[in-house]
Amino acid sequence: CTSLKVLVAPLVSGNNTSSAGNSAGPVSGGFVLDFEALQSNAAKRLPDEDVFLIDPDSGSTGDVSVVVKRAGTMLFQHGVHPDTDELWLLNTEAHNRPSEGVSEPEINGQFATNRITVLATPFGTPTTTEGMSPDPFIDLDPGSSDLSITTANTVGQPFSLCFHPTNGNVFLAGVGSDNVMVLDSAGALVKEWDLPTGSIPRQVLLHTSPATLLVYCWGDNVIRTYRWANSPPTALATLSLGHDPAPAAVRAGRKVFFSTKNSLEQNLSCATCHVDAGTDFLAWNLSNKPHDDKGPMVTQTLVGLERLAPFHWRGERAFEDFDGAFNGLLGLAGSSGIDDEDFADMKAFLFSLKNQPNPFQDRERLLRDDIEFVPSHVGTTDAELIEDFTDYDPQEASAIDGQDAFVNDLIFLGAFTCNQCHAYPAGTNNDMHLDAPAFGIPERTRFKTAPFHDEWRKEQTNLIVEWVKNSVTHTDRRAFLGTGPSHAGLTPTVLHFVNAITHDPVRDDIVATIHQWDQGLAPCVNYSYLLDASSNLTAAELELRCYLVGQAQDRNCDIAVFGHTNSGVPSRWFFDRYAGTSGLFRSDNTALADRTIDDFLSNASTESNVFLGLPVGMGEPFAVDYDMDEDYNQSDSNPIVPLGPDSGDTTAPTFALQPGPEPMWMTARTCRIRFDTDEPCTYTVTCIDPISTFADLVFTTSSLSKTHSVVISGLRPSSEASGATTTWTEEDVKYEVQVVVTDRSGNSSSPFVLGGSSSDDFQTDPFTTNDTASFASTFRFFTNEIMVSSLASTVNSSSGGSLTATIDATLDYERGLPGTTDAPYAMLAGRVLILRNGQDVADVEEFTPGSGSLRATLIKSNAPKELDVPGPFLLPENLSSSTGATSVSFSVSGLASGDAVYYSVDAVVLLEGSTPEADYDTAHGGGCTSGSCDVVFAGSGTRLFDRWDFPATKEFRALKHVYTRP
Repeated sequence: CTSLKVLVAPLVSGNNTSSAGNSAGPVSGGFVLDFEALQSNAAKRLPDEDVFLIDPDSGSTGDVSVVVKRAGTMLFQHGVHPDTDELWLLNTEAHNRPSEGVSEPEINGQFATNRITVLATPFGTPTTTEGMSPDPFIDLDPGSSDLSITTANTVGQPFSLCFHPTNGNVFLAGVGSDNVMVLDSAGALVKEWDLPTGSIPRQVLLHTSPATLLVYCWGDNVIRTYRWANSPPTALATLSLGHDPAPAAVRAGRKVFFSTKNSLEQNLSCATCHVDAGTDFLAWNLSNKPHDDKGPMVTQTLVGLERLAPFHWRGERAFEDFDGAFNGLLGLAGSSGIDDEDFADMKAFLFSLKNQPNPFQDRERLLRDDIEFVPSHVGTTDAELIEDFTDYDPQEASAIDGQDAFVNDLIFLGAFTCNQCHAYPAGTNNDMHLDAPAFGIPERTRFKTAPFHDEWRKEQTNLIVEWVKNSVTHTDRRAFLGTGPSHAGLTPTVLHFVNAITHDPVRDDIVATIHQWDQGLAPCVNYSYLLDASSNLTAAELELRCYLVGQAQDRNCDIAVFGHTNSGVPSRWFFDRYAGTSGLFRSDNTALADRTIDDFLSNASTESNVFLGLPVGMGEPFAVDYDMDEDYNQSDSNPIVPLGPDSGDTTAPTFALQPGPEPMWMTARTCRIRFDTDEPCTYTVTCIDPISTFADLVFTTSSLSKTHSVVISGLRPSSEASGATTTWTEEDVKYEVQVVVTDRSGNSSSPFVLGGSSSDDFQTDPFTTNDTASFASTFRFFTNEIMVSSLASTVNSSSGGSLTATIDATLDYERGLPGTTDAPYAMLAGRVLILRNGQDVADVEEFTPGSGSLRATLIKSNAPKELDVPGPFLLPENLSSSTGATSVSFSVSGLASGDAVYYSVDAVVLLEGSTPEADYDTAHGGGCTSGSCDVVFAGSGTRLFDRWDFPATKEFRALKHVYTRP
């Protein structure tokens, strides 16, 4: 290996898969598109480029070339073996292709492979692993044909490796499995040993004399050392890297998230797809078929999750619903998920993660027209990239004008502003909408407004691809990695997304605005500055006083300082924005006086200090008071263990940010408040619904802090007044919010009250709607969301293998005052499913109810809005009543002992016209009791269908258990 060449592997490179359909939307029967199976010409597939060669000697900037393709999906550490000159690349290979499973039950516990790709040093002609014989992969999973791997020694998410310089051994660590494995140069197993549970090893380093392996363990923030040649390896010293400022629950939850012990073969974890809680940029079909056929959807990042409730692309889940994924997806035995405390800790960890600042944003969080968004087609002669955006001029686009248009112009369908759905600050109003009624699959039409968090990471090159399905050649455009910003990944770029909505001149301005979209953290939290004798004081004053301290005073960041005084005394300082007239720096050495920024600048010639920008709330615990007990580190005998309650402290804490807690933003279902306290406190925030029958929402923390930012989710949207087609009652949902803070001695403040019935401070935004007569006549689906608010089953009779049962449901509009939202004239469409005794859930059977039940093989209506799904569906004899009540009866025969019967809700269909009941009777011809039939609704006007409401009746509730034969 020459030292003049560098091999680089990206973390995310794609795997030649995407979603089927076209960039206008998914097709009926959508599936994950496997280019390797449907396109023999590699030039017409996605690039799937995994290893790049940088040759620094080839020019002033170096030459970059692709040298390896198809090496893996998620790529981790790699290196060239000193003996064989082979490239060893740690990776995981995702099993999202249709041939590997088309639903969550089919890939349960088997959705990825942990492995090493070993290839001849790729300095010449580009190499692809496709068709290579023998294959170049070393499988690290149980049952591996390459190694003697069991669940006890499998390597979950191989993350780091190093080579022995003389004996050929290769050392690698599993981030999720908390272990180290040693292989010889031929890939044979030499030994393996476990690290303490929750170590999360992210780097291994070999010291040859004496033979010592050093393992950096993120989980405990330590370096563990081992005499690896011993049998078994002997643990030596554990070297602490200092205090981990994360709260205890966050540290514990981090271990749960990365652990592979909660999976079928102890080799997979949440982090397998959500690497470092992010995204793998892949489309997966994790449908719970046949109950829920949702089609391909892109893995969403979990970073910044806290402010995005409800969750998933369709908004069908609260966070607690993800506990079922440990059994349903990871394959953990049982059905009750993980321990409640572990799950709560994992929630604390994920909710602590914040999106990194947008690198394309002005550092003072201002929109600027001189920060240009330059798509991949600008300035190129490549016909594939130019396409139809030749009119886009980045120098003419104005992000400032784009923000004004985004907030104020009725751009979408001439009825909505962008901000009504993609509301500031996260780019979502946390509300649901009917997205694509033309596609005909109920489960694929209802989505939560997608946020813009981490949108800058999705800006990619795009290209034209082809595939062949059923002898038909399809051509379309795809993002470089296979998926773009939309739920199915079919929209290649933000420019394509906005262009589909408007071609007006404001299109380019809006794209420029989204390019600079604030991610919730200011750029100054990644700032550092060394102030010493070599510093230019004029520049230092601009950077530190004018910029960094100014940002801290505006509450965009905290500041920590590391260094020493002019007398050589080492110290750390944090910036207290509330001290003095404009803030003071306080030292962890209480013998040192508070300092101003001017004091640091005037002593720069004799001191050396590093200034760090940090997220708000991190400055004090990171720099001077690890355990936030107000006993600063240098005088604290145990700075990482908080002092107990102070019996002499009887004073209640107060709010430092006057006049007290304040709302930062509010959407339809979520809001954020912030407040600071004069001493470290915990908090309890209670949200009281104006209708007493709704339970209070309570949010608490057990971590002491002076800085508090609380995201409140699960709020009820307000409802605008009735319009041209609506039947609900207007409601302004105004919450009363009470904040109580408690110090470490147990002293609590009086409740600080915000909002209430006479204030608009905590009135939720209304449902997304435009109910004018002209708009509603064409786009009624925006105003008539219907939900199943109750679902019950009754066994009328059972004898032997036969069953007669009735399903009772209540259908409501999802808006307006409770009790006034009944949905009459609606039809509930569902199916009967049978899970045979001992049968896997993936093989659940659809049962055709016998004679006497009303059925339909196809429910459809006038284009472009149709429900077009093969049945047979079980239908009620009559539409829902004036109170929204409806029922359906059915009979089942041929049940064996242990067979279970379920009822699955598929859709709620709303009939229009002046005589919907008569139209329904005419359509089903009095019952269709002699066999299955097509039901076509008569009458004029556009037919509407909608699925049940996800937030109110979550997926698991809609699959109703009816009966299990004894």
